[in-house]
Amino acid sequence: MAVKTKSDLSCSLEIKFSKNMESFFPFEKNPKICVAVSGGADSLALTLLTNYWVKKFNGSVIGVTIDHSLRDNSADEAQHVSKELEKFDINHQIIKYDGPKPKTRIQEIARKYRYQLLGDFCKKKNIYHLLVGHHSLDQKETCLMRSWRDSGFIGLAGMSAIREFNSHRLLRPLLNIDPKELKKYLSDKQVVWVEDISNKNNFYLRVRAREHLVKNSWNLNRNFAKKRIELEKKLSEWFSVNTEVSSFGYVKINFKEFLICENYLKEQILSRSISTVGGLEYSPSLSSLNLVSKHFANFSTSKSLGGCLILKKLNCLFVVREIRNSDPKKIISNSGVIIWDRRFNIKMSKTDEKQVKLHRLGRKGFDQLTNAGYYIYNSNIPKLALFSLPALWKRDKVVSVPHLGVKLEGNIEVTASFSPPQSLSPSGFAVVN
Repeated sequence: MAVKTKSDLSCSLEIKFSKNMESFFPFEKNPKICVAVSGGADSLALTLLTNYWVKKFNGSVIGVTIDHSLRDNSADEAQHVSKELEKFDINHQIIKYDGPKPKTRIQEIARKYRYQLLGDFCKKKNIYHLLVGHHSLDQKETCLMRSWRDSGFIGLAGMSAIREFNSHRLLRPLLNIDPKELKKYLSDKQVVWVEDISNKNNFYLRVRAREHLVKNSWNLNRNFAKKRIELEKKLSEWFSVNTEVSSFGYVKINFKEFLICENYLKEQILSRSISTVGGLEYSPSLSSLNLVSKHFANFSTSKSLGGCLILKKLNCLFVVREIRNSDPKKIISNSGVIIWDRRFNIKMSKTDEKQVKLHRLGRKGFDQLTNAGYYIYNSNIPKLALFSLPALWKRDKVVSVPHLGVKLEGNIEVTASFSPPQSLSPSGFAVVN
C-alpha cells in the first residue's frame, strides 16, 4: 500500500475543502473573502485553504485578527499571524478592540464584540463572505453541550454551515474536517500556529465537553440536521402566510391558525418571533416556550418571555418589546451607526446640545405627542409597541420619533430602522458533506 506524502495529504485536503465550498455557491465574479484568523491552527489553515480556493476564481482573501488585549501577549500573537500569512502573500489586518474589558462571561462577551467588529469590517470593505474555522470537533462539542442543556433537535443539529446577516453571510466550511488534518496541513506548509491556553482551562464548558469526548464515546446524530431543515422549510412557509413583521419592531401572528398548529411548531413560531422582536442571539428554552404556548390555548392574558410581551388582541397574537425600568443599551459601531436595544439601527447627525438624549418613547412621550396632536394613534398597533420605539428627548420633552414622522428640532437629523440580528424566517440550516 502506497504511503501518502505530505504533499498528497495537502492535496487531498484542498480537494475536500473545494468540494465544501461548492455548498456555498453562488459567489460573485472575482469573490472577496474575509477570514477570521486568531493564530490558532484551525483559522490559519482555513486562511491558507481559502487562498488556494479563491485563486481559481480570480478572487482575493484577507485575514482579519481581532486583538481584544485580554492576554499580555495578544499583540505579539497578532503580529505572528501577519508574518505567517505574509509568506503566502495573503493580506492581513489587525483590528484592536478598545472598548471596556469584561470581568465576567469573558469568552461570551469577547466573541460578541469579535463578530460585531468583523461584520463592520466586511460592510465597510463590501465583503459579503466571512469564513470562520469551526471544525468537526467543535461541532461535536457544541452538540454535546446542547444535549446537556436539553436543547431539543434544533440545538442538537449543531452549527449551521451558513448564517445570514444583513450585510454579509458567515460560512463554516470546515465542519466536516478533523482538526488533526488541519495541523498536518500547516506542518506540510511549514506554518507555526499559536496554542490558546484557555483551551485547557476546564472552567469553560466547552473545555469540559472536550475532555468528556476524550474519555467517553458520543456520536452526532445526523438525522437532527435533516429534521431541522424540514422544520425550517415548514416554518418559512407558515410565516409567509400567517405573520407580519412591522418596521415598528413587533410581530403580528394569525391567532386562529396558530392554535391549530402542532405543539412543536407553536413553540418554534414563538421562538423565532421572540428572538426577532427581542433582538436575541439565542432562543428561549423549550420548556418556557411550551408553557407560553399552552397558556394561549386556554387563556387570553399576556405573557412575558425573552424580553418580550406576548399579548392577544382580537384574532391576533402580538409579540412586542417589553418595557423595563432600565433604558435600552446602545452600541456605536465602527461605521458610526448606533445599534439601539439590539434591534434598531440609528443614524444621527452630530449635535453640540448635551441635553439631547436617545431614549425609548415610553408612555410619557406617547402622551406628549398625542395630546399635542403631533401623532394620531392607530388602534391597530399595540400601544406597547409604540412605547418601545427609539426617540430623541431634549430635557423632558420628545423632539424626534423617526418611526412616527415626528421631528420638532430642525437641526437634528435622525433615521431609525428595525434591523434585528435574527430574521423571523430562518435563513436555512445548511450542512457541508
